[in-house]
Amino acid sequence: MPRETYELVGPDALTSDTITAIWTEALGRPVRYGGDDLDTLEQRLKAVAPGWLAYDMRLMMRRYQQDGAVASKAEVDRLAVLLGRQPGSYRDFAIAMAAQWAS
Repeated sequence: MPRETYELVGPDALTSDTITAIWTEALGRPVRYGGDDLDTLEQRLKAVAPGWLAYDMRLMMRRYQQDGAVASKAEVDRLAVLLGRQPGSYRDFAIAMAAQWAS
């Protein structure tokens, strides 16, 4: 099965509420936000991934909590030039992944 590439960057400000709504729509079932407890996140990830990866994910999530991850218009425009097309939205990514998982 060919894999599509998604660039998860864009001007949309994604919060726990918007991401939950996107996945609820894409999956056609309720999705609940797991919360901001990074200790719990790291411990749960350690159950299925190497400790170093769980720790790295914790650091990445802390950065998102502190600073967010919204790309500026200039950054999105630059990425579009590099790609030769506009980057896809997070919503498009979620819908495509849900469809792929269902198949």
